[in-house]
Amino acid sequence: MDMGFAEEDARRALTECKGDENAAIERLLAGV
Repeated sequence: MDMGFAEEDARRALTECKGDENAAIERLLAGV
Protein backbone atom coordinates (compact mmCIF):
# COMPACT_ATOMS: atom_id res chain seq x y z
CA MET A 1 0.00 0.00 0.00
CA ASP A 2 1.08 3.59 -0.48
CA MET A 3 1.64 4.21 3.22
CA GLY A 4 3.74 1.08 3.68
CA PHE A 5 1.07 -1.22 5.10
CA ALA A 6 0.42 -4.69 3.77
CA GLU A 7 -2.71 -4.83 1.60
CA GLU A 8 -4.21 -7.56 3.78
CA ASP A 9 -3.75 -5.45 6.94
CA ALA A 10 -5.22 -2.37 5.25
CA ARG A 11 -8.27 -4.31 4.02
CA ARG A 12 -8.81 -5.84 7.45
CA ALA A 13 -8.61 -2.42 9.12
CA LEU A 14 -11.11 -0.97 6.64
CA THR A 15 -13.48 -3.86 7.25
CA GLU A 16 -13.19 -3.57 11.02
CA CYS A 17 -13.77 0.20 10.79
CA LYS A 18 -16.78 -0.23 8.47
CA GLY A 19 -15.08 1.58 5.59
CA ASP A 20 -14.02 4.64 7.61
CA GLU A 21 -10.63 5.39 6.04
CA ASN A 22 -9.48 7.76 8.78
CA ALA A 23 -10.33 5.29 11.54
CA ALA A 24 -8.62 2.49 9.60
CA ILE A 25 -5.42 4.54 9.23
CA GLU A 26 -5.44 5.39 12.93
CA ARG A 27 -5.93 1.70 13.71
CA LEU A 28 -2.99 0.73 11.49
CA LEU A 29 -0.75 3.42 12.97
CA ALA A 30 -1.66 2.33 16.49
CA GLY A 31 -0.67 -1.23 15.62
CA VAL A 32 -3.99 -2.64 16.78
